[in-house]
Amino acid sequence: MRITEIECKLQSLPKPDRKYLTPSEIASLIAASSRLSRNPVRDKAILTVMFRHGLRASEVALLQWIDISFQDLTIFIRRKKGSQSLMNPLYPEEAVLLKKLKKKTFNPYVFISESGNPIDDNTIRYLIHKANVLSGIPFRINAHMIRHTTAQILADNGNDVFLIKQQLGHSDIRNTMIYVNNSPTRLRQMKW
Repeated sequence: MRITEIECKLQSLPKPDRKYLTPSEIASLIAASSRLSRNPVRDKAILTVMFRHGLRASEVALLQWIDISFQDLTIFIRRKKGSQSLMNPLYPEEAVLLKKLKKKTFNPYVFISESGNPIDDNTIRYLIHKANVLSGIPFRINAHMIRHTTAQILADNGNDVFLIKQQLGHSDIRNTMIYVNNSPTRLRQMKW
């Protein structure tokens, strides 16, 4: 699919009525990522890591191999926009994808373009737009929605807002509260 086709299809999609994706929508987006380019492992790893850690596109682009320990199953996240950088657990599904990528490169950056340079924010955004179209999700998705999705799903699964704050790298809980919307799933958990 050419860039112009993707742009046309994306522009024809309505704006979303919420800032996050449901678990099935994020799963569809990640599944579609394996059909985006000649490097399906890289593309799937980008979306998986973004979702698991609530990363911004610019933070994904900064990841380097020295930030990842396969032995300790950890990943150091260099946060932007005044957020706190920290060590996160590396989850099995992303470790598998990242190990496959590591075998193919000697570049210090984890995610590289076909020309061998570190991938940039705009390329990541384009991959998300293309996955949006290929996934069949009936509204426009932007890169930041993945960060909101991380927070929303963590909250819906009953995680403490302070843990979500740490996962997103926020220094102020008020920033986290912007991401955590009320939902029927969480409201049903209230005790009366």
